[in-house]
Amino acid sequence: MKSGLLLVLMAFSGGMFAQAPRNKIIERRDPALAVTFFTPQKTHAVRIRQLLVFTTLRLTPIVAQGFNETELILKMHITSTSENGEFSFTSVIITADGKNAAVLDQVQWDASETAAIGDPNLIRLLGHSKEVYITIPVPDFHPPFNRMSFKLSPDQLADCRMMAEKYDALKQ
Repeated sequence: MKSGLLLVLMAFSGGMFAQAPRNKIIERRDPALAVTFFTPQKTHAVRIRQLLVFTTLRLTPIVAQGFNETELILKMHITSTSENGEFSFTSVIITADGKNAAVLDQVQWDASETAAIGDPNLIRLLGHSKEVYITIPVPDFHPPFNRMSFKLSPDQLADCRMMAEKYDALKQ
């Protein structure tokens, strides 16, 4: 009796502890630009708090392919929403698995506080890393508040990996 009950419990618990499905890729065609965009269905964000100010970082990896299928781009948009104010140009420092992966000087941020980074190798590296930090220096503030450092979530890293795999599949 006990072994039968145990088997039933194990069968039902398999569904409860099963891994969540991966984020899906959305395909959006833009005939006016002759481009097809591939993005994660759901974008993920991480949030930090410095004193009383909350800041959110949303990372969105994007694959863009021309209708002629010869042009192919893999880039990521980083959107920062903060009560600290806005900036037009600032650096972005990316650390992956304890190593300096990239220091991007004078990255341009648009009015919606979004920056575009178009380095496929960097995005691929993020997707295959276990721990990634993105740091945005804020030169107008005094230490330790002169930077915003975000640890990317496992979902954000999985999105980078998923979009790099899509990029590689389209490239072949």
